[in-house]
Amino acid sequence: MKQIKRLFLIFRGDYILRTYNRVPRILFWHGVDKRISPNVETEILDIGVFEKQIKYLKKNYEIISIENFENRLRNNTFTNHEIVLTFDDGYANNLYVVEPILSKYNLPFTVFVSTEHITTGHFFPTSVNRIITKGAGLKKIKIPSQNLNFSLTNKNEIEKSNVKISILLKTLPVQQVEAITNDLIRNVSNEQWLELKDKYKSVRPMNWDEVIELSKKENVTIGSHCMSHICCHENQNPGEVKKQITNSKIIIENKLQAECKYFAYPNGAYTNYSNKLVSKTYSLGFSAKGRDKISNKNNFSIIPRIGVPSNLDTFKIIINLYPK
Repeated sequence: MKQIKRLFLIFRGDYILRTYNRVPRILFWHGVDKRISPNVETEILDIGVFEKQIKYLKKNYEIISIENFENRLRNNTFTNHEIVLTFDDGYANNLYVVEPILSKYNLPFTVFVSTEHITTGHFFPTSVNRIITKGAGLKKIKIPSQNLNFSLTNKNEIEKSNVKISILLKTLPVQQVEAITNDLIRNVSNEQWLELKDKYKSVRPMNWDEVIELSKKENVTIGSHCMSHICCHENQNPGEVKKQITNSKIIIENKLQAECKYFAYPNGAYTNYSNKLVSKTYSLGFSAKGRDKISNKNNFSIIPRIGVPSNLDTFKIIINLYPK
């Protein structure tokens, strides 16, 4: 497969795709940093790869701000050559790594932050899951709130355990997600957890001082990613979904003393109810389903975005192939 992709690019297959698939695109990353373990810090992209991606995009596309995108969307004035750069969650490396790189190239970008994690400093549930199951060297773990016990004596058991827990974190109500996350952390001592957080600090969320500092950069827009990074699926209580979507905007605006106009769904999960809330609360909302074409006929509360792959060759193919 690697050789096929390489040959495709050698013969300028990406150029052909880009020529015939002229549509605006919104891309999303999570973080960019030095990694101790790519298997644990899967949401973090290597710095060198990221800069190569940005050079490629700058050479072949017009990279515009999210505000410029909204203006062209509403006025139907797309050139179909646009790219918007977005980042989810609010990792500290968005300030210390991403912003300096994109500022060097004079490129705008948007960061969608989960306000509760910014306030508490708590790592995101899926990050905790990978750190405990894959990065702590444990032979077994317990999750009492779900009456679950996992053996981690080999790679197959580790992967299966991580996947099963990840599914729970993405499909259960927020209160159960918080209980599972706390259970995972209790499998190690307080001292061990602090050491693990320092070891895998690439997945540390920003604090409010850092978000404020980032928001003051000329090339940055801050949007909402709920309060507790909850997945807005059918299993969530409607009142909780409303609180997460509306209160996160209020918190961001109070902290930054600036309007928060944009929202991105954590893990891309949404319902008709959440869409209505987003459309009432924000100018635009963004999903993680990037294979649909962007136009002013889109539902403005779930505009599709393309998740960026870590492999550079795959990146060059995917971002030219989709959306279509």
